[in-house]
Amino acid sequence: MIAIAVGFTCSAVRAQYPATNPPQLPNVASNSITDLQNGVRAARQKRYNVAVAALTAAVNETSQPNQLVTALIERGVVYCDLRQYEKGKADFDAAIRVAPRSPGVYLTAGANAFRAARDADALEYYRAGIRQSHHDPPLLNNFAWFRATCPNAGYRHAKEALAFATEACERTQWRNPHYVDTLAAAEAEAGMFGAAVEHEQQAIRSGKLGSGVEEQLREYRRNQPHHDRPKD
Repeated sequence: MIAIAVGFTCSAVRAQYPATNPPQLPNVASNSITDLQNGVRAARQKRYNVAVAALTAAVNETSQPNQLVTALIERGVVYCDLRQYEKGKADFDAAIRVAPRSPGVYLTAGANAFRAARDADALEYYRAGIRQSHHDPPLLNNFAWFRATCPNAGYRHAKEALAFATEACERTQWRNPHYVDTLAAAEAEAGMFGAAVEHEQQAIRSGKLGSGVEEQLREYRRNQPHHDRPKD
């Protein structure tokens, strides 16, 4: 199951995955801070034109790297929500140039590329993020989900999905049911349906998963892997 970095969200996952909160911004009198806050708020309310205008103003006004990265990523997600992926990608790439070691940037860029069916970009973002972040668990999880469930067979890789999903679970002491859910998808892709059923049941028992997981369990019981693309 895909995870999204706190403060960097997209409509494709808001209803299905753990809720995220807007970034905590400094309480300072600043036009760039105000524009950034207004842009984030408008994006959450799906007032996309207002969000783009406010976030563009924040990008142009701020001299703070953290604020610039947040504004670029938030605007990139809005562009993806508007089906303007190339503009979104340009913002993600600009954010990476400013903060090349920030896991959240790669996490959000990869998730949005995946939902836009830009699978080559998703693969590149996830690989780069794992290299730069020294195997950040949410990145490991997202990459494993992508490699296990991508509808494009050329981008699925059961062995890699298993390795990264297992590592994400181990690094979090098996306490994150979303990562266990991802491991189940990787096991199913590898043909390990008994293990997939067991781990999917374990994840479901947590009561913390969103919709669709019961259907995944039924697929595994039918000896079928789960292939799907995040939707709006």
